[in-house]
Order: sequence, then C-alpha cells, then structure tokens
Amino acid sequence: MTKKLWLILVIVLLGTFALGSNELICHLNGESKRFEGAFIQNSSGYFVEIEKILNMYERSWITRSKDGKEALAIFPNDIIVTMYPDNGEVYVEFGQKYNNAVINNEQQYYISVDLLETLLSVNSFKKNELLILYDYYPELLNIEKNNREIKLEFDSELFTDEFDFWITDNNSAVITIKPAKTSIISKPDDLEIYKGQEHIKLVASWHEESENLHILKDGNSFIIKGEQNFGNTITSQSGKGYELKVIENYIGNRKVVLTLLELDPSIMDIRLNIAKNGIPSADKITSYGNQKTFAVINGGYYDPGTNYPVGLVIKNNIVMSLPSYDRAIFYKVDGEYKIGRLDVQYIIEVNGRKGIVNGVNTPYRGGIIVYNEKFNGKIPHYDGYTYITTSNNIVTSTAYNERVEVNSTVIVISPVGKQKLGEINTGDRIDFSIFSTVNDNIEFAVESGPLIIYNNRVVSDFERNFYSDSILNTRAPRTLVGETNDGKIVFIVVDGYQKQSYGLTFEEMIEFFSNKDIKHLMCLDGGRSSALVIEEKLYNSPASGEPVIPIAITIDSK
Repeated sequence: MTKKLWLILVIVLLGTFALGSNELICHLNGESKRFEGAFIQNSSGYFVEIEKILNMYERSWITRSKDGKEALAIFPNDIIVTMYPDNGEVYVEFGQKYNNAVINNEQQYYISVDLLETLLSVNSFKKNELLILYDYYPELLNIEKNNREIKLEFDSELFTDEFDFWITDNNSAVITIKPAKTSIISKPDDLEIYKGQEHIKLVASWHEESENLHILKDGNSFIIKGEQNFGNTITSQSGKGYELKVIENYIGNRKVVLTLLELDPSIMDIRLNIAKNGIPSADKITSYGNQKTFAVINGGYYDPGTNYPVGLVIKNNIVMSLPSYDRAIFYKVDGEYKIGRLDVQYIIEVNGRKGIVNGVNTPYRGGIIVYNEKFNGKIPHYDGYTYITTSNNIVTSTAYNERVEVNSTVIVISPVGKQKLGEINTGDRIDFSIFSTVNDNIEFAVESGPLIIYNNRVVSDFERNFYSDSILNTRAPRTLVGETNDGKIVFIVVDGYQKQSYGLTFEEMIEFFSNKDIKHLMCLDGGRSSALVIEEKLYNSPASGEPVIPIAITIDSK
C-alpha cells in the first residue's frame, strides 16, 4: 500500500470516531452514575456504550453472536432490540428499523443517543467533554447561605461538572445547575431562584471580594465558596512540579509578605531531616540541602534551650521523638502526604512480652525510654534502672553505657517497666513497632500546629486548648503546610517581626486563609525559625537572619 493510501486510511479512521476521555453521566432509573470513556461521536451523532446503560435497569441485558455481527438486547419494559453493527442497522420489536444507530468499537456495542432517547424516554445534552443522560431531575431541597459560602442540598446525587458558576461585575454569584428542579419557597433574602424547564439558576449577593468560586461535594450536598488570590504577586517562577510566588497583602492596615511554594506530589518528593549531629543538635537551614536539593523549609517545634524536638518526629519509618500534646501532624503514609491528628504508640516486644515506650531520645525519665543511634547526648543514669544495649535487635549488654554507639540502641527501663517486660538477658531479641490510627507504615511525621483548616472548614476555638497564648496571639512569622482541593501540597512562609511584614496571629490566619481553596492547613514551627531555602539560598526575609534549627523538610524532584 502506498504512503498516500495509508494517509487516506488514517484520516478516515480518525474521522470515524471522536475518542478520548469522554465521560458519561447518567441519571437513570433513580440512580446516578459516571462512566469514563463510555461515549463516542461520529458524523451521525453521539453513541453510548449499551451495556453500561442496561446495567442500570433490572431484567435488561445484551448478548452477542459469536461472530460479533449481531446482538440482541432486552431494554426496560421488555422492549426487544436487534442490532447489526456492521451496517449500523437496529430493529425494535423485529419491525421498526433505524439506520446508523449502532457501532461496534473494540468489541463494545454503542447505540445512538437519538434512538436511546426514544427507547428509554430520556433527555440528553453535551457539556464540554461530558455527555449527560437523564430521565429525572435531581431536586434542590434546601439552601443555606452566609457571607462566605452557599450550601445546596439535593434529594439525589449530582456531580460538580453539572454546575456552572461565576462572579458578576457587581459581586453577585451566578450558579446554574442542569439537570435539576426545585419547589423551594423559603430561601435567603439575598438570593433569587430562577426555574427553567430543565435547570435552576441562582443569583446571590456576595459579601466579600472574590475573584472566582469553587465547589465542594459532600454526599448529596454541595458547598460553593468564594475564592480569593493570596494578594499582589511581587515575583513568581515555576517549573516542572512547582510554582513559587512572593506575595504582598494587608490584614487591616498591616502589611504582610508571604512566600508560597505549591508542589505537585506526583513529581516532587518531600522528606523530613534532622541535624547532621543527631538529637539534640541544630544546623543552619541552608546546610540541610545539597546541590540537588530544590527547597528546604523549617520543620516542627523544638526546645530552643536544648534543641530537643517537641512532639512526634518519624524519619524513614524510625521514631525519633514521641507525641507530646496531641497536636496536628504533617505525615506521609503509604506514599501519600496527610495533615491531621494521629494516635501513635511505639511498642517494644521482648520474650513474648510487649510494652509501651514512654519516650524516645528525650532527657526526661519514664517507664521505658529508647535512645537510637541518632541520639548524640549523654544517657542519664538513674539508680535502680535497667540499661539494655542492642545491635541488630539482639541484646549485647545489660550494663550502663553513657553514649549510643553506631548501629546500636539503648533502652532505659524503670523498675515498673521491668515488671512489665520481665528479665532481659544478653542474646535476647528485642523488636520495635509503630501502632497508629492509620497504619504502621508512616514514612515520616512531624507534630506542630495549630491546625487552621481541616476538610475545608476553619477549626473551632477548641484548637486553642493545645497551644499557649504566645503561640496563638502573638503576631509572628509563620510557616504553614497545606493540601489544596486538587491534591497539591503548599508550603507558606509569612515573614514577621518587621515593618515590611508584621506576621499573623492565630485568628488572622483563620481569617486570611479561610477562602483560599485549601482543604487542610496547619502551622509548622514559626517565629524566628520560619524560613524557606530555594536552591541553597535563603528565599524569604527572616527578621533575625538565617535560622539554626534541629528539624527541616527537604524537597526535590522524584
């Protein structure tokens, strides 16, 4: 075959079907479903995959001949349909004939939407890459509205793609839902409802400046929120997997400068690191990276007098410090980055007995305290305590050792702890495991806070119970980590303690970030620790210069 004929054949094939990620939404027979790649288009119109439609009805099915040239289908109401995909002919009840009404594509039969509308008494319309079929209208039952959001409750499932919304010049929100109906009489005073034959249009006054709107789905309810930009962008840059901005804004009459780094977690890798000399020690934030490191940001809380970390720290699945105050945690589990709270226990097992470890790499005494090889301090000596040294999980010594040697772990056991674990002798095996509310495979974790936003909602005043007034009410530099609604990870550093940027209080963070399309948001350590390094250079403007910290987060390409 000549190249010219090949080209003609390719053009014909490409013109036959419009394929891709076309999605089909069905509201049929009292059920709502969404299918990917379930419809195609050619010059005769739109065609949908028959089997997916019939599966939404009882006693409906399709069967094909062995040679694939004929198919028999039973549609609702026992309508018998015979199909011949080679010539596109369809016969209904062995009589009425329809041409160009069926297609065989990759062993799947697709039926014309025009014919389907006749057979099932359904409606359809095309919207962007969606085809929507429906034989009923989801009903809007209730509307709640405040200055920041509108909540719409329906009697059945809809999908966010079936909503259109925008902001007018006079700051009104216009929301259109199709297919939908409503019989609502009681509504907010500053909202109007317009009812079309197949759609509902809502026009609501919006009490805060918003550049656009975004929608969140919660079962059969939808929350539409105003979304603002963070402020005036001073500088910006972007690359594969990241976007970096320096932004200026005002809280009241006070200027705030923040640096925002947004990451695609499928491209960028986030890790937790401790100072090179272990615990307790600290390094300049620029020293945590190397020539291959894209970014470094400060980590969790620590005692500035001793450099001991405060709260949970897990690095490479190894516990470095245990939880302190039930505060918010940024962690990675099963390859996914999470923000929230966890119950975490560190379990020791020896000779068939298990105990709960009370502390790791800590200066405080407890029932069972563990010091791993990252501990570089002096192990405290207490009369009456038992001291165990292990290497590769095997007990090598039962005498006191002042330091933890390489590839070793020291366990300090109080008299009460010894009663729980029993006698331990040289040669015994000791194992450790993590037990948490998620699972045991926590790759890293750092405990900090306060939590600002969780599941798209600002936190309640109860969050104050976990933090001191100085953390909450001081207008200070802040470092935050969050997850956006489209799955991006965002790090934010707010400069403070200076006229060009005052910093933020807890209440100001809630006010500022509440409408920024962030699903979860929490603080890391702040104050003089807040800093961001990009390619080995300090990127923001800490009031006290480059911070020296014991814990940092590093970011690089995968």
